[in-house]
Amino acid sequence: LPRIISMTPATMSKYATASPDVVSWAAKAGYTHVGLRVLTGVADRDHPMLPGRPMMRETRVRLEGEGIKPFEIEVARLDAQTDAAAFAPHLEAASLLGGKHLVAIGNDEDLSRLIANFAALCDLAAQYNLTVNLEPTSYYVVNSIRSARVIVDAAGKTNGAVAPDPLHFHRVQDNLDDLRALARVNVLQFCDAPAQGSAIAEERMVEARQDRL
Repeated sequence: LPRIISMTPATMSKYATASPDVVSWAAKAGYTHVGLRVLTGVADRDHPMLPGRPMMRETRVRLEGEGIKPFEIEVARLDAQTDAAAFAPHLEAASLLGGKHLVAIGNDEDLSRLIANFAALCDLAAQYNLTVNLEPTSYYVVNSIRSARVIVDAAGKTNGAVAPDPLHFHRVQDNLDDLRALARVNVLQFCDAPAQGSAIAEERMVEARQDRL
């Protein structure tokens, strides 16, 4: 059986809230680790979780006070406009918090560019002792375990991996054999959701971001 290091509550639920409160809720529920959202997907230079910002300081205070640590850090989107170097402040924030595993999503039709950006993000993340975990997402270009593995394998980075998510796995009717074939999984997500999903990408996006159960 795979070795599970920690069970970690994440921010993408129906009851999502600000990072300091996520830390407190996780501690009250008895968790040793927590998942935090340090990026909105793009390299937003005004994100409240960047180094030096009040929310970042409060989150660090809560983590220290509650005695728990971050595990999963979300989320870097790789698309046609991506400049991997622009994520540096956010990766610094993840490192300052003590995060271990960055989650990324791929939404670029240009496969070569997507592979190059994933590789560049892995190289940058390695400077902060972070892995980069590409999550197949049902409403983006990289929507299946197999398509994510193509990117990760082609990039060839030791800190790169695929992050399976059962919601997206179910929504695209993904393949269990492809899941079994993954050599390494750093982050495996679990959630509940209605059995029947929408055929409309925008509605699946809303579900994934704010209607997980």
